[in-house]
Amino acid sequence: MLACACALFVAACGQTGRPVRPTPGVGTKLPSPPAVDMPGREAEPAVTPIRVRNWEAFAHTSRVLDLRIAAGDSALRGGAGKANPAAVAALRMTAEARDLLERGQPEQALDLLERAIGMDGRNGFAYLYLAHLYHRQGRYEQGRVFAQRARQYLPRDAYVLGELEGLRASLAVNTNPLRGH
Repeated sequence: MLACACALFVAACGQTGRPVRPTPGVGTKLPSPPAVDMPGREAEPAVTPIRVRNWEAFAHTSRVLDLRIAAGDSALRGGAGKANPAAVAALRMTAEARDLLERGQPEQALDLLERAIGMDGRNGFAYLYLAHLYHRQGRYEQGRVFAQRARQYLPRDAYVLGELEGLRASLAVNTNPLRGH
C-alpha cells in the first residue's frame, strides 16, 4: 500500500512537471509576494496570497489533489475506462485555480473553480478552494455553504479534513450573529 502511494506521488511530480511542495513550518519558509517599488511610498506586496491557518494541511491537500490528477491521467492512458475524462479535467482546473489563489489572483481562480464544478459537481477540492476564496473576501456565509459541500465530496484523509474543519471553524466564528457580522 505504501509503495503504491509512493509510486503515485513520484508519478504526480514527474507528470505535472511541478516540484514537490515543501511543507511550510518544517524547516522551510514561505516565499513572500514580490514587492512593488514605487517612489515616495513604502514597498508593499503586489498580491495577497490565500491566507491559511494550517499550511501543513494545505500543502498536504495540494499533494492529494496532485495525486488524484496523476491517478486519473494514468487511468485514462491505460484505457481501463475507470477514470472520467471530465472529472480529471475538472481536477486539473482546480489545481490551476489553487495556484492562482496562492499567487493572489482570486478573480481568475473563481472562474476556473466555477467551471470545474460545472464539469464535475462532485469535485470536493473545487468546493474547498471556493470556501477559502469566499473566506478571504469576507463573504463568510457563502464560504460556509461551500465548505459544507466540500465535506460531502472530499477524500476521507485526516489532513484534508483537518484543513476543512479549520476553515469551517473560522467561517463559523465570522458568521456568528452575536459577533455582529
